[in-house]
Amino acid sequence: MSRCRSCQAEVVWVVTEDLRKMPMDPAPVENGNLVKVRVEDGVGVVRYLKKGEEPPPGHGRYVSHFATCEFADEHRGKR
Repeated sequence: MSRCRSCQAEVVWVVTEDLRKMPMDPAPVENGNLVKVRVEDGVGVVRYLKKGEEPPPGHGRYVSHFATCEFADEHRGKR
């Protein structure tokens, strides 16, 4: 676990299924759009839930820290 360099909130670094690194809030939330699918080399791999999709039983919903950090625009990568 590490901390956001702007807001100092705790974040967990994960990788999406398309191999993009992303900071994620560590606590599950009711309206999250991410689900952990596996761990590879000690790093969590997540995927986005489709609209209306529920996570598998026993899996929580999570959200990218970009969705909750008030300074997110300062850290987004350019595409």
